[in-house]
Amino acid sequence: MVITASCGVSRFDNPYYRCINSLVVTKASGGAVASFGSTREGYVGRNETLNYNLYYALFDSVFNLGTAVLYAKFITIDPVNNECYTLLGDPGIRFGQPQNPVIVTVSSDTLYNQGRYNISGAVNAASNFSGRVMLELRDIPDNSNGYLLPGNIIFRGEFPVVNDSFQTVVNIPDQLHTGPVSGAKVRAYAWNSAVDAAGITADTLWIGGVDPDPDTTYQDTSAPKITVYAGGVALKQGDYLPSQTRFRVEISDRSGINIAPGVSKYGEIKFTVIKDGAQLVSTDIAKDFIYSLSNDTLTSGAAEYAYNFTSSGKYTVRVEAYDTRLRKGLWENAMNVETELKVSSIYNFPNPLKDDTYFTFMLSQPGDVVIRIFTVAGNLIREIPANNLNAGYNQVHWNGRDDRGSIPANGVYLYKITAREDGLENSGFGKLVIMH
Repeated sequence: MVITASCGVSRFDNPYYRCINSLVVTKASGGAVASFGSTREGYVGRNETLNYNLYYALFDSVFNLGTAVLYAKFITIDPVNNECYTLLGDPGIRFGQPQNPVIVTVSSDTLYNQGRYNISGAVNAASNFSGRVMLELRDIPDNSNGYLLPGNIIFRGEFPVVNDSFQTVVNIPDQLHTGPVSGAKVRAYAWNSAVDAAGITADTLWIGGVDPDPDTTYQDTSAPKITVYAGGVALKQGDYLPSQTRFRVEISDRSGINIAPGVSKYGEIKFTVIKDGAQLVSTDIAKDFIYSLSNDTLTSGAAEYAYNFTSSGKYTVRVEAYDTRLRKGLWENAMNVETELKVSSIYNFPNPLKDDTYFTFMLSQPGDVVIRIFTVAGNLIREIPANNLNAGYNQVHWNGRDDRGSIPANGVYLYKITAREDGLENSGFGKLVIMH
């Protein structure tokens, strides 16, 4: 739901005005389920009171959306200002809220730079709870713009809940704050197929500063390990990428990954695309990084990023990340991009073949492939379909039999690999020898 407490931004009744509130509600993908905003000029103090009362009512399980708006206007007792505000959306919507609590416990009330701390929790559901939990540690709230925003995410991970309980270890980045500051929070949301639960740390958490009694037994001198995937395949130098690529960046480090900018400004995962020496994009994807459980520890995770290549050619893709001890990891490789559908680098091995062989080829775009094998006289002896292949390197097996299940005679054969996708088609050819 979008709430706009600013003068006249919800003037949906004016056909000459592009109303942001109606745009977000009618947006085909994304947008909002409802909006609440002012159709005319309002007043700051009165807007604040109305919005406070609306927030209070929205999260009361008794009210649906329409009743919450009615209740908020009723207790605000300001008919002139209230009349300006309009709800766009289904008034029968009711916001779902977790009905069970999660009790979150942190092993210390002060989380020092470079420290390692246990965070545990218990889900208080009616029956024995097993499922998943998303845990989030946030830095102190941000007041740099004159109003409060949630603090930067220091840790976010998903892992199992077994018999109502969960536990993990969180690494605090170095140089987060020069001295301890109060206001950090840990939030937890747990769920399974039947119920869900939520909770937040009740006590004040301090964060930052130098630990007066550090743990000197823990040592880590390695930089983060970074692997980049596209279409489920780990990318390497010279691979082909489709014009529309969703990258998955997996990062692991024994000390954890630094995703929260602090005094050092090392809390970022920088994703960069370069062509012909020009930097096309350089963006921080740390906000999308989520730890995942591996070998009972939370030392690795992943973030995804989608990029649209607008022209064919060679590109450099670079990913930089830091661990919580501020050691830098780097992944950088040159990639080939072909915006048209093409089949290239066609081979088969073994060749000559005795029993079977693998056809290998590169696809510039994801697509469906058909491999047809012919005699030198042009007679088709076998057709092999292979659907939903990824861009880049692919291989398809042939058992060495024709369409009737017979073994072809010794000799030279030709094969044609045809790729199709969204009405486009491209083919390539090869030659193989059968020697029994």
